Amino acid sequence: MRLTRIDNIRFSRDTTEGKLYIKGNESTTKDIVESRPHGTSFLCRVLKNPSSYMKGEKSSFISFLEKLICEGIVDTDKLRREESGNLLECIERYLSEYGRNLKYDKEADTFEELLKKQYNGKNVNREFRFLKDYIAELISHKKDRLEKSISRNRIPFKIEANKVIPSSAKMKWLFSFPKPDGIDGERLAQAYKKCEYSKLHDRIKDEICKFYDGNNKRRDSVVLSRKIYNLVLEHNKEIYQNYSCHKDKNVEYDMDNCTDECKEVSFLLIEIRNHFRKYFPYKKNSKQYNQRNDNMSRKSAKFLSSEKFVFQQVKKKIINQLVAGLIQYGKIHHYFIADLSDEPNNEEQSYIEITSDDLSNIQVEEAFKKQIFLSLTWAITRLNYFYKYRSSNPDFLDGSEQSAGGDITCDNTYIGDFEKKLDDENEQVELLSKLKESFPIANNEDDKDKDKDKDKDKDKEKMIWLLESILLSVSGLRHNIFHYRKKSLLKIISEVSLKGQKPDKKDKESAKEREERIKNDENRIKYVESLLYQDINVNLQERFKEKIRSSGIAEYYSFDTLKKVFSAHNVQFKFYSPKYPMIPSFKKVFTRGCNIYKSNRVKNGDLKWYVPKDGIEDNERWIAYKNLLQLFYTHSFLPAVSEDEKLITAFINETIGRSCKASMHNKGGNKDKYRYRQISKYVDDLPLNDYLRNLQREQSIKENENHNKIKKNNYYREFVQDLVMFAFADYMDNHLQNIFHKLNPENENHVMTNSEEIINNLFTQDEHTPKPILEITTSLSEDKKHINIYNKIYPFLRVLDQRELNNLLHQFVRYRTAMENIHEKKTLEELKEIEELIALVQFTIPPISDKESKITEVNDCFLKFLEGEKLDKFDNMYRQEDGKSKVVHRNMALIERSGALSLYSHIYANRPRPLYKVEVKDFERYRKLIDGGIDVLPIADKQKELAKLHEELVRIKSVKPDEKDEVIDKIKKYKAILKDIQKYNDLHHKLTFHSLYRVHQIHVDILARFAAFAQDWERDMFFLLTALHYLGKIKLKEQGRNGEKIEFNRQVSCIFEGGYVVGTLKQSIEGNEKLLFELYWSNKAYNKKTMFECFRVRNSVAHLNHMTQVPKYGPQPNIIKLINRLRNLLAYDMKRQNSVTTAVQDILEKHQIKAKFLRPENMPNGKQDKNELDFELASIKSCEIRHLKDLGKKIGCEAIIEPVHDRWMLN
Repeated sequence: MRLTRIDNIRFSRDTTEGKLYIKGNESTTKDIVESRPHGTSFLCRVLKNPSSYMKGEKSSFISFLEKLICEGIVDTDKLRREESGNLLECIERYLSEYGRNLKYDKEADTFEELLKKQYNGKNVNREFRFLKDYIAELISHKKDRLEKSISRNRIPFKIEANKVIPSSAKMKWLFSFPKPDGIDGERLAQAYKKCEYSKLHDRIKDEICKFYDGNNKRRDSVVLSRKIYNLVLEHNKEIYQNYSCHKDKNVEYDMDNCTDECKEVSFLLIEIRNHFRKYFPYKKNSKQYNQRNDNMSRKSAKFLSSEKFVFQQVKKKIINQLVAGLIQYGKIHHYFIADLSDEPNNEEQSYIEITSDDLSNIQVEEAFKKQIFLSLTWAITRLNYFYKYRSSNPDFLDGSEQSAGGDITCDNTYIGDFEKKLDDENEQVELLSKLKESFPIANNEDDKDKDKDKDKDKDKEKMIWLLESILLSVSGLRHNIFHYRKKSLLKIISEVSLKGQKPDKKDKESAKEREERIKNDENRIKYVESLLYQDINVNLQERFKEKIRSSGIAEYYSFDTLKKVFSAHNVQFKFYSPKYPMIPSFKKVFTRGCNIYKSNRVKNGDLKWYVPKDGIEDNERWIAYKNLLQLFYTHSFLPAVSEDEKLITAFINETIGRSCKASMHNKGGNKDKYRYRQISKYVDDLPLNDYLRNLQREQSIKENENHNKIKKNNYYREFVQDLVMFAFADYMDNHLQNIFHKLNPENENHVMTNSEEIINNLFTQDEHTPKPILEITTSLSEDKKHINIYNKIYPFLRVLDQRELNNLLHQFVRYRTAMENIHEKKTLEELKEIEELIALVQFTIPPISDKESKITEVNDCFLKFLEGEKLDKFDNMYRQEDGKSKVVHRNMALIERSGALSLYSHIYANRPRPLYKVEVKDFERYRKLIDGGIDVLPIADKQKELAKLHEELVRIKSVKPDEKDEVIDKIKKYKAILKDIQKYNDLHHKLTFHSLYRVHQIHVDILARFAAFAQDWERDMFFLLTALHYLGKIKLKEQGRNGEKIEFNRQVSCIFEGGYVVGTLKQSIEGNEKLLFELYWSNKAYNKKTMFECFRVRNSVAHLNHMTQVPKYGPQPNIIKLINRLRNLLAYDMKRQNSVTTAVQDILEKHQIKAKFLRPENMPNGKQDKNELDFELASIKSCEIRHLKDLGKKIGCEAIIEPVHDRWMLN
């Protein structure tokens, strides 16, 4: 039973206690614990299949158990005579193993035996009453333990007299182990001896021998685990009994009166028990259980329980807990004490309260900063593209050009040389072409009267300003986030500067040079401002106009109709960025609306706006109608909701009520089991944001439960879709009800129109029409103060693509909503404006054009992927009919500007057996599938036929015997067509380089996550050294790089403020390396050289050297080796270390790929002598789409499986 996952119960803690609370309720922890259904929880433990019971399964036997356990009543009448004959069957069907063996006393009968006596006609009511009292006692004891456990779960530190002090018994004990010369391992070993593990080990060895000598099957090893675990519990109890304070108490739950020695032994005994829980899990549904436990060999069982291994693991766990405590100490000191004076000035400073909310808010800030790394990584790869740097330059990759740097953001020598090359006009044209893909820059060729020679230097200057502004924006954000600082997100952004770096003091700067530098800074900032203003005032309207044009509405509706639509009362079009969590996309709302409306058009008449495609012959007309609705949804309805939330909140309770009403009409309907029963009802005046945040929290809980195999219906997303679906339909009714008949695509109302003339008339603005019929407005402020903030991140945002901007915007919204109760209103408004700026940049991205030829260098890279490195054999796939211009495929355009195309051509194409080679036969098969042939349909027709077949087959509810063959024939036809479409898609992805771009997306996502791990390491080292420094466990260097004296309270921060973190760390902790090493690797022999070699990977991943392939410490390792090196870097924290492989798996799964990593000894023919931290790639495969799985079950037909990715991509 998870107390904090039901009825809005929250957990909070401070330095004195932990507690449960309900917002707006005065209930105490005791009240809340007491009110929980503990009886039901115990009943679920007794039942074999508790999920069926929770879903409402009833029987006389279950009623008997309910009475006995939940109500404390012995009611054997519930075991009715007609069922008594099946009582033995009920025992087998309903009782778990725990339930069968339950007994109130060691000498008493088990519950199963009592039931059998009842079955044989004996009167066992007296025994049932004893059992009932015993169960009540167990439940009472559980409540008491739970309450004490919650109360004791306090923050293990307190602040007094401007010092952080360990306050819990465990933390005081842990903090006694670090010494200036290392960890006090001898004391730990002595304490461990008192646990008498050797005695326990003898018993375990005997149990292992009995198990394997008894010819037990390996799959029964869970039985062995249970026996071993019971031995551990018995042994621990014996040791506890050696101490007078534990004669009648359980050490885990009552440690207040323990001696220091008893506490020490208790902590170690708990870790020994936890070790066997992990390696010998006795429950198949536990988190620790996996397939290896099913096949545990005698050798493995002996090794995992050996004295040496158990001690090493216990020691490792204890040191890991110590490190976690030191990091938390450093964090508390940094956030709550660092800014205070050395001496307490007043009573308020002598004691500072810390709560879990404080720590949670810090965690949110830290987590969000890490999320930005993905966007920054994309921006840096784009800079590589602009500057033709390393991964974007074949000359670096083949070794003909060298550079000491591996990061464009700090390779000043290369940047200076690149800017000099811009004197070449061809270089200027190439760079301008690149920059125009991201920025609203006018084309030189557009102005025929322009004196190009005269303005050549000015154009070069503007491009350099723009490149410098991107560098300053990206590197400023990256530096402020990566090098740990106690600053909020807005503070980090505000400290970014578009002014160039001042020269060092040692480099003398003349007055003229200073004047030129200041003037250049001013011009750079003004130029960026001009582009930003252009986006706000010009490009926004132009892109909106283009959106109207591409929507097709002007081709299907007359000017008069559209004038009525856009001039409707109170209809305004505003630029919108997401304000609320969980608001669904228009696509989801419209699809859901169409499905519900077509199920019963009469009953669901209020959803008439969701016109399904079925039966509409003119597909383009239907698309135009859908686009019109999307326009209203995105730019009219959602902005209106932010001003009047009742547009949605008025439908919350109505949507829940509809669900209840609909369930009554279903077969076997039950009003208590309707779909949205779990959804909270809306209370008047509750802000929509708060309501949706609560839903989002409840939804996350459900997802967690489902992830942990507790499958429960999670209808929260569907509910919000239904809610918004009803609200939007009502909004359209209120504004356009009177002209719906003219808009409805089902009506034959198409008139011939001059679409361009209609669009121009809608947007016309002159002296006769000062305000156009159609325009879009934005709430972005244009005053200087706000522009100064926008300016700092605008260049960074401009180099991101749609997908990247969308992800960044989503993270900003999540951050703002998470911090809504913490930040001031002014801060929240500023965050909303940044969100709107991100959305504006996303909306005004220059469209990909196929009017211009692509640059020679990039085309050369593509040619390397083509068979024969010639375009001639590929017809018009890549070259237009004029023979000069290139056909631009979207993914080719995206991979071009990735900044890694040269790298991928070097890896995949430039080798004896290329991994990625587009062959002529690929193109010929592709064309054949598109064009079709004699008795072979073109691919477009096959796609339509497949959609029609799918619609037909999914509607089949049941199959009669005489219809089965016909259905099977249709499924075979479906499978054949799907196979051809799959071939087409695979070839299309290969020929258009869609798959290569997907590889790049995965590559960047992984490198960004690796960089975030490096930032985790830097942050944790900052906190760890802070703790050791203020606890007096280490003595840091008092002199800086230039010989200056560093104050005591700045000696840690100086290590992390500038660059060269690893080198500075090495110098600063000289003489203290052994303590840090042993905190890192508790079971390894001290080796200073090994430690700092391990730290090197921090520089590699922080500067994305895997992308630029800089050979600073030899050739760049592959991703698997980087995973293992990162795991070694994070060895001080077992949880974070294990999250490296999990993070890579999650990224791959997001891209529909499943990967499995195993340690070398678990691989086929694996070796035992490799590093225990290392992992190898065991398998990688595509995720699958299963077609018609429900229908297949009905007729006994195998599901049709389609892999998401083609085989060569995974290779």
